[in-house]
Amino acid sequence: MQLLRRAARTFGPEEAAADPALNDPATTFLPVPRLEALLATRSEEAIAEAVGADPWLHNYYRSIWEKANRRITLATYPWHQAYAIADVCNARCPFCSNAYETSGIFDVARIERFAKIIRFARTLILTGGEATVHPKFREILRAIQPVIDRRCFFSLITNGARLERFLPDLLATPVSFAVSLNAATPATHHDVMRLGPQAFDRIVSVVRDLRAQGRYVALSMVVTRRNLAEVPAFIDLANDLDASAIYVRTMNPLTERSRKTTPAGFRVLSGYPDLHPSTHPEFERLRAEAAASILRSAIPVSCAPDQWSVPTVPADAASKAVVLPAKRLEECTTAGTLIRPEELEFVDPADPYHRSAPYPCDHVYYALQMLDQSNSYAACCFMRRVPGYDPVGLFAKDDFLQLRNSPAFVELRRRLQEGPLLPSCLTCTYQLGY
Repeated sequence: MQLLRRAARTFGPEEAAADPALNDPATTFLPVPRLEALLATRSEEAIAEAVGADPWLHNYYRSIWEKANRRITLATYPWHQAYAIADVCNARCPFCSNAYETSGIFDVARIERFAKIIRFARTLILTGGEATVHPKFREILRAIQPVIDRRCFFSLITNGARLERFLPDLLATPVSFAVSLNAATPATHHDVMRLGPQAFDRIVSVVRDLRAQGRYVALSMVVTRRNLAEVPAFIDLANDLDASAIYVRTMNPLTERSRKTTPAGFRVLSGYPDLHPSTHPEFERLRAEAAASILRSAIPVSCAPDQWSVPTVPADAASKAVVLPAKRLEECTTAGTLIRPEELEFVDPADPYHRSAPYPCDHVYYALQMLDQSNSYAACCFMRRVPGYDPVGLFAKDDFLQLRNSPAFVELRRRLQEGPLLPSCLTCTYQLGY
């Protein structure tokens, strides 16, 4: 099946006319692919002259220029930044380990240490786990606001179940929302997320109110065997709510395993392979119906139904998953991880999508992702560290640009340009939609 994807607006409604000047403020809001085409043939000197004394804009434009020109070493700070502020969740989604594998909660004092990076953010995302379970969530909102640039797209990834209690604080903040709904009915929502039989209707009501007040609200759904049949209804619901964008996600592939367990002992929730949508007895019919609903949606949908038939767990590990015990917020600390990076090895997932270098990954040019509280700078959300290299620590004494150009990240960018691609790059299910 041909990959179906309709580009979703990442930065909200502001878009500019064709071929604007670099010093036109509206150019900042162009979709990144258009900006890349605009900047690719410009010189570094022309970009610097056009933006003048604006470090934020110069960093943003030059970063896109570096990616367009396939630079291996970088002179820019990441402008797409995502911080997991709570590595625990009030939901119990069976495809997500955040409720089981935790390493703590974000120390508010870190915001001051991250300030020199955050000030360059074009997009800044608070995520988790579930960000709103952080006991100092309000303090984090207040601490971040003075640091971010006024042009930054500030967003919260949330399951929505706790938004009501923070609405006054959120409405006083220029924040957008990405709500992980994962269903189209209350029964399926509770079956998948375990947030309670009444949670779905409350979340939908909050989303409707936020949209009525003009807030950007994207809705997302991870497709599994349990909710595959509801994809068309989910897209219809998102259209009824006038969602800003719709994301129908693929289950994450697994390319890491723990040396602490059996040779094929993957960090997998019990039953993870059985959640795969392709195990549904009517998979092909339901996938076709989902594809048709994507095409008729009036709102942009980011989705790849062709990925739903690709296994997420290598066959030799499907029956040997590691069952991780659930953890509660009060059990989280600010140090340590359940499985340390040095205890992981990588497996060969083959090449399910037939990829080769050069592979146009944006993440290694644009993004900083802090996936947990272990103070490590993740290569991407599918690769916590580059194979063969130690994890890159965010709080090393080196300047942050040195971290971006550490041997691990230089090698990763080189392999994306020249090959061979790493296992995680062969199985990455989506780009982040810059």
